[in-house]
Amino acid sequence: MFNIGIYILYAFVGSNLYVMVKSQNNNDFWEQDNFQDANINGKLALVWRKLENMEKMQKETLENRDRTRCVVTDAPIQCGAFCLAALNPLYNDMDIQVNTLNKSLAIQNRMLAKINTVEQWDKSNQYGEQLKGLAELLKETQEKLGRIEAKINAGPADTQEIIPTGFEKIGSRYFYFEDTTRLDWLDARDNCRQKGAYLASVQNQEELDAINGKVHPHSYYWLGINKLNYNDDYVNVASGKPTTFFNMWPGLPNGYTGNGHCMALGGKLMSKHECDSKMWFICQLDSIV
Repeated sequence: MFNIGIYILYAFVGSNLYVMVKSQNNNDFWEQDNFQDANINGKLALVWRKLENMEKMQKETLENRDRTRCVVTDAPIQCGAFCLAALNPLYNDMDIQVNTLNKSLAIQNRMLAKINTVEQWDKSNQYGEQLKGLAELLKETQEKLGRIEAKINAGPADTQEIIPTGFEKIGSRYFYFEDTTRLDWLDARDNCRQKGAYLASVQNQEELDAINGKVHPHSYYWLGINKLNYNDDYVNVASGKPTTFFNMWPGLPNGYTGNGHCMALGGKLMSKHECDSKMWFICQLDSIV
């Protein structure tokens, strides 16, 4: 628009110059020329003011265009800043809600901690009662053990040995002699166990002589010696140890049957017999031998 105004100005000036040249050749038109010259200057001033107004309007138009139009030179930054500015009130409200929620969670955590403390206190009270009962039981047990220890330390004079009925003392050991009922070896073993004893084993010749003085000389009594594991070792049933003392019939190393696995006492000597034979038996109270 500014360029068009300049063109109009040039055309207007050119036409007036042409009129001025023509009027110089005609003196009759002098006064008219002076009149036109003054008129031209006025018109030039008017045109100039219009051009200034047009230039001012063009400048204002450009400024308004720059203010209303968004020229995007860096889209992520410019648009991001615009969005952030538009969403800023929402972000502020969200921050307020988050802070409120965090405060609520903190209060809830404190309440849970108090509840756990109360529950632990209740449990500790329950455990405390149980521990108290265990402590009292432990104290009673210790007192009983103390009394038992005092009796043991006092010596044999203050202790009373409990011996089952029917057992006799031979040397330092107690024996029971069954001479009314005949049983096989396994039943005889079980009968002794019911009495709290074991089928007897002999530990030496002196003890064998003392036992022979209690039995019928022409009868056989089961002893607690056997080799039921079917190897060459005879074992004492009371201690589970190999037998170390034998006094067998001379010339009859296998007894009367030759292949027995259970040991018996008869005629003051020891011999092997079939375990299912029926005999009387001897029990011992200890498990030393």
